[in-house]
Amino acid sequence: MKIQLFSVGESSEIGTENLGISRIAKFLRMQNYEVKISYLYMDLGVEHAIANIDHKYDMFGFSCYGDYLDFIFCLSKYIKTKINKSFVFLGSRFATDCAELILEEAGDIIDFIVLGHGEYPLLQFLNDIKTKSLHESIKNNQNIISAFDKNNKKICNSNINSLPLPDREYLNKKNKLYANICSAHGCLGACSFCTINNEKSKWSGRSPQDIVAEIQTIYKNTKLRFYSFVDPSFEDPGIDGKKRIEELCVLLLNEPIKYAFTFYLRANTFTYNDSDIKLLKLMKNAGFCGAFLGIEAGNDDDLKIYKKLATLEDNNNIISLLNDVGITPLVGFIMFNPYSTKEKLIQNYNFLINHKISYLDNYIRCLIPHYNSSIYRRAKKDNLIKNDYNYKMPYWSFNCEDEIVNKIMSFVHNKFFNNQNMTNFILDHLYIKYFLSYIKTIYKDAISFEGKLKEIENELFELHKLFFYDLYYFNDIEKCEYNYNDYEMKLKNCHINIENIKNKTLRYIIKSE
Repeated sequence: MKIQLFSVGESSEIGTENLGISRIAKFLRMQNYEVKISYLYMDLGVEHAIANIDHKYDMFGFSCYGDYLDFIFCLSKYIKTKINKSFVFLGSRFATDCAELILEEAGDIIDFIVLGHGEYPLLQFLNDIKTKSLHESIKNNQNIISAFDKNNKKICNSNINSLPLPDREYLNKKNKLYANICSAHGCLGACSFCTINNEKSKWSGRSPQDIVAEIQTIYKNTKLRFYSFVDPSFEDPGIDGKKRIEELCVLLLNEPIKYAFTFYLRANTFTYNDSDIKLLKLMKNAGFCGAFLGIEAGNDDDLKIYKKLATLEDNNNIISLLNDVGITPLVGFIMFNPYSTKEKLIQNYNFLINHKISYLDNYIRCLIPHYNSSIYRRAKKDNLIKNDYNYKMPYWSFNCEDEIVNKIMSFVHNKFFNNQNMTNFILDHLYIKYFLSYIKTIYKDAISFEGKLKEIENELFELHKLFFYDLYYFNDIEKCEYNYNDYEMKLKNCHINIENIKNKTLRYIIKSE
């Protein structure tokens, strides 16, 4: 059989490499199967995507996310109609979590869904289908599920060291500025809004030597010097994780090429003690420049609802600690959840103000109750999930117990999330924040860009501080409605300035290379 794998994204302008299908492709090619990777984008339309479907292939797999599911359904229907004896399958974290719902809706055009890591389940299916029927091949495979076979199935959790590195053909063909690196499987956290398997025994990580070897290979082929570690939390697992980071940093410091890295970090794992400060400074020297923190809340009650391992004290400390050692903290934050109260909104607001957070998203973000997550089940039991809940796009899909908070949340939704200009502004601010942390690490004379962004961020902070004070302290929606146009106009001016910095940094990088 010949397999075509599809990665579907929203925008052709900001596409990123799909490590999952890249690794599956490499794995199956090593077993002598012919595999083709194609990137599809919703903004180019269905007809453009259909033109990329290769009729010479007979098995088609989609990396599946809720936002793109209806788009994928259209393509799957086309494949099943136009290509005889073809198989269509889905895979991803989302597809695993929502497999039965997907099959209930589209089991006639989706032959099966891979549960968990796809390499070994797909290899078994491909070997079986040579001599067995589709029904037998699925029934014989405990890691794939279909509309007619849902019993005795389980998620495949592969040790990352049993799998090859991804095929990086995407980076070779595209003019990209950074590459993603996956150095571990699993997560030792247990956040209530997340659906990643949290069993400690399922965590597996690559050696520092292996990680550096991958970076060396990517650099040799692409000259890329910016990397993003996509592990759920880079410092896992505990003390051994920190030893792994230290060994990696020593290896990186001995490299002739200077690289820059961003990574995900849990808020409770580094504190103000000598060994942690020493390690963070070592990471800074080795090129680790930006840490994405799942802070999520500025009060302990919400942190307990989210089942975070960190406390409010941990959250306060990690932001200050990273700033002290010169690693940029990039904060993830949830302002609203089904159990939000007026008091907790004030506490969240105060936390953002105390840390002079300028990123708009932190002031307005709403929890996403992903299907079958712990908090989804709790809110469902408490009758807080809306009747029109859509598992594909579960945004703004709950009510709050507090009616005043409901009204505030409705105002935020209507003003900020039904506004494409606001969405673009949030994305551009995050983009430039990431890339300035990269480039100042590699190019010391680029520090002036950071100074210019800081000026804009100070202005943004003051705008957010004033506008959201009326909303979260006094719940004065009428006053915020009155002030909104002026606030939005000032944000647009800041956005223009951020766009200018973004364009200048891109030109600077291209010129420097």
